Amino acid sequence: MQQKTPLILLFFALLPWQLSAQNLSGKIIFSLQNSTPDKDSVCTLDPDGSNFHFVTTGSYPRGSAAGNYLCFLRGPRPDRKLNDMYFREAGNSEYQYFDNSSQQPITNYDFSPSETTCIYDWQNTFYNQLSNNPNGQNINNGSGAGDLFDCYPRIALSDSDVVFHNVNHGLYLMPFAGVGNTPLIPNTQPGDLAPCWSPDGQWIYYGVQAGSSESLLRNIYRIHKDGTGKMQVTSIGVNDTIGTGLVVTSNQKFIVAPARIGGIAGLYKFRIDTLFPQSTAYLIKAFPGTATVANIWLGNADSVSNVTVSTGFREMNKKSGKIWPNPATQHLYAQMPDEEAGYLLCYNAEGKLVRKFTLVQQCQIDISMLPTGTYYAELNNVKQQRIAEISFIKQ
Repeated sequence: MQQKTPLILLFFALLPWQLSAQNLSGKIIFSLQNSTPDKDSVCTLDPDGSNFHFVTTGSYPRGSAAGNYLCFLRGPRPDRKLNDMYFREAGNSEYQYFDNSSQQPITNYDFSPSETTCIYDWQNTFYNQLSNNPNGQNINNGSGAGDLFDCYPRIALSDSDVVFHNVNHGLYLMPFAGVGNTPLIPNTQPGDLAPCWSPDGQWIYYGVQAGSSESLLRNIYRIHKDGTGKMQVTSIGVNDTIGTGLVVTSNQKFIVAPARIGGIAGLYKFRIDTLFPQSTAYLIKAFPGTATVANIWLGNADSVSNVTVSTGFREMNKKSGKIWPNPATQHLYAQMPDEEAGYLLCYNAEGKLVRKFTLVQQCQIDISMLPTGTYYAELNNVKQQRIAEISFIKQ
């Protein structure tokens, strides 16, 4: 019987052949898994989801900060993480960077801000190696938390701190050189996975494991590296899932991630610069033939900055609707516009709804039962339209 050409390869054959490195700048870089590993595809998109291009064969791409290196895995092994690491340089030359003939898992890798060094986890131990030294000497950074469940290192562009997850413990910090203490970040826990940094290094974003799979996330949270300020930033449906490739955009207003939302697998962007967990996901590009969102891996989307917020987000009426005072002790006061009634939704610092108050046009709200701490209050009318919001401290 004549073997048919896979549809995805036929599609790629019709596209312009490999892009120059200059064209990778400002692109979303990702990979799609095929039925066999050697047919996996590294691809790019424009931030608006247009200009879909095939770049090269491989999986799990990760670009360096200035775009001079693109790292990915390539090989015949069905467990992609047992294959070899390859580099693609600015001049389009490709070569094997790390020979994984021992077939030990490589889960993730990242580049130093200067691009001179690549750090990767291999055999659940972190190594760093000069970017311009393929198959050269690597330096053992140690095993992080000290067991065999440390992986997924991501490097802060601001100070080169490394964050990684341990499936059984939570999120850890590690100096780039691999020396000194490797502390567990307070307020993180088992199942906190796939961390990434905001471009300014102020926040670590991560997902909470969905079920038993380490490749699927339920929702996204953020936290400072000292463990303060923990907050949930997305609120997706109970049947929706997010993949483990998270990238914060350069304007720090969105996270881009693979996800399956409403049964549609693809690349999505989630608004993260608001006081409340957002339930709206904006589809960038759908891949309806993808069996699981774990088959989509996001490598870079740092340039997705000029995104217009339109449908799905309600505009606040800034001319009316008030909540005060801040800080508060026993009571909050809320004023609705005109003669409207409505609701006050009160969230804790982790983004969890703790109280819902029914309001008349102007009223006093008893918050004496709330523990001391930081809260976020959202004033909605009866049509569930948000008209005001504040953060406040309960003393």
